[in-house]
Amino acid sequence: MTYRITVKSNPRLLIIFAIVALLLGTAIAVFFVFGLIIGIVGVIVVVYLDYQLYKFLRLQLGSYVSVDEDGAHCVTSVGESIDFPWESITHAGVCAGRRNRRTAFVYDEDRDQLVTIPDSFAALDDLISELGTHISLGSYQLKPEETVRARLRSMLSVDKESDQEEE
Repeated sequence: MTYRITVKSNPRLLIIFAIVALLLGTAIAVFFVFGLIIGIVGVIVVVYLDYQLYKFLRLQLGSYVSVDEDGAHCVTSVGESIDFPWESITHAGVCAGRRNRRTAFVYDEDRDQLVTIPDSFAALDDLISELGTHISLGSYQLKPEETVRARLRSMLSVDKESDQEEE
């Protein structure tokens, strides 16, 4: 199944749509209030800002995680495509952070690739459940201001230290 960010699952995206409309309205007002030259410059600036916001929205709404019997396929919010065959995933879990916002993650230690899946994805519980049918998932509580990457790094350093002690 494929899981993605939607406006319904992340209503904060509506703020960006509102900003785009507000900027466009402001540019039109500047054009009429300040005249032709300043109006053209204002429109050019606003069109550039709106384009940057559009690219951000397109990448956010284009990111997804697809899970099947072979593994997880992810397209990140920067457009990077990453495949995680089930046998390559060395760590996976769910982290609860500030305000109990949950983030799922999968990590391939051999390739040093980490994908975090925030709670802004639609049906995150279903995604976690589906991941759990293929791999074991840990559950972690993040400290204030701690990131998933920092938590994973501390877990890996503890694992390596215990491996060295056993040798």
